[in-house]
Amino acid sequence: MEARHRDHRRERQTLHPTPVAAVPEILRTLTARGYHFVTVSQLRATL
Repeated sequence: MEARHRDHRRERQTLHPTPVAAVPEILRTLTARGYHFVTVSQLRATL
């Protein structure tokens, strides 16, 4: 039986040219789902 796989790199390029380009959309989506983002400095201040 021959193993077949999809080329995910090609699919990814159709969504965003680079992973960095995807970050704004990822942050908007997660914020809309109720996530809250803080910097490492802000996180450390709560320890």
